[in-house]
Amino acid sequence: MTFLEHLTESELSSLDPEKTIFIFSISPLESYGPYLPLNLGVELALKKAKKIEDSLSDYRCIHIKAPFLGTQTFQGKFALIQKKPLLKQWLLDTTLCLTKSQFKFFLVTTGHPTPQTLTAFEEVSKTIKRRKIGFRRSKALLLSVDSYNISFIESLKSPLIGSPKEHGGALDGSLALSLKKIHENSPFQSLPSQQLPKSDVESVFRKFIKKDLTYWGSPENTNAKQIDDFLTQWATDRIDAIKVVLKTGHPKSHFRSWYSLYLPNQSYFLAWILALTILLLLFFWMKWVSHS
Repeated sequence: MTFLEHLTESELSSLDPEKTIFIFSISPLESYGPYLPLNLGVELALKKAKKIEDSLSDYRCIHIKAPFLGTQTFQGKFALIQKKPLLKQWLLDTTLCLTKSQFKFFLVTTGHPTPQTLTAFEEVSKTIKRRKIGFRRSKALLLSVDSYNISFIESLKSPLIGSPKEHGGALDGSLALSLKKIHENSPFQSLPSQQLPKSDVESVFRKFIKKDLTYWGSPENTNAKQIDDFLTQWATDRIDAIKVVLKTGHPKSHFRSWYSLYLPNQSYFLAWILALTILLLLFFWMKWVSHS
């Protein structure tokens, strides 16, 4: 994998903008139970990026690893997250800096495909598409790869928090095994199975009473092959659609998730609530003044 920070100025300027893709790998630090490292989300995003690179042999892929950025996590027992505007501004500014050198293809992957995170990526994608260079619209495009083909039914299962089948379970254990962060027959694999919360309401309630799960899934089913099978299927599901977008220059609706349509996931939701509250207060104040 070639990372942007390792390139020289001459190497960067020699890249063909029509055949170069910049791939962002973005995830926050988060706990995955008592035995797995906090950076598994980042490592998963990097492995996804590598799978994309392996499937796009006609392009030169340059990787950009974000400094542990994220707006939302699945579990929250311990997590380092930032406000959504910070994530969006970093992604937007970095992309726009590269477009000044005529680069136009950008992909973003994450190990934390939460509703707010995917919505933030998709909002940046729309902003970049609307940007104008002179009197023309920018030809640059950014795809949120993990937003691909998330169905309406799937989004309804957990529209505001996200509900992965496992968190700190067998798949994350398999990733940790591949990274040599744990070993076969480690204490991790002796952890009992736990079921994920049935709804966002249950997740919030558990967090409120400080009994939220530190992991869910089946650590005892961990094996080294799981992560490779997952990544292969993940890339296979998306790569043809990515190639079509790179060829046509027009992002498909497949790369916009239903999560972005839910108002609480949108960046300016709280600002709209505040503005509406102020307008209502002004309305009732004027009513009161007119009657007094």
